[in-house]
Amino acid sequence: MTHTASPRDEFIRGIKESSPMLIGLLPWALILGMQGGQKGMGRLEMLLMTGMNFAGGSEFATVNLWAEPLPILPIATITFMINSRHILMGGGACHAHERNTAEKSRARAAFYV
Repeated sequence: MTHTASPRDEFIRGIKESSPMLIGLLPWALILGMQGGQKGMGRLEMLLMTGMNFAGGSEFATVNLWAEPLPILPIATITFMINSRHILMGGGACHAHERNTAEKSRARAAFYV
């Protein structure tokens, strides 16, 4: 007989497994929140920005560019430029991972890029 975990058990397990990462992200989140507050960003704006763009460097750049009226084109351009480093890292790492033919190892390697 196999035991299936309840959604509550899975949720608790997820909290336990992700807590080391959350502890490491907490100082950065506090700094970003303070900078956003100084620029006049509300909680909803910060939540939407971090939820739609999970990339720390471009989030800090966006907060620094925040003004009235909102400069959408410069923010989008800077965000693209900062996040384009992943294209270079992926291209550089693909040769090292070509030897891995198993789909699981490729997916695992892509996660760390």
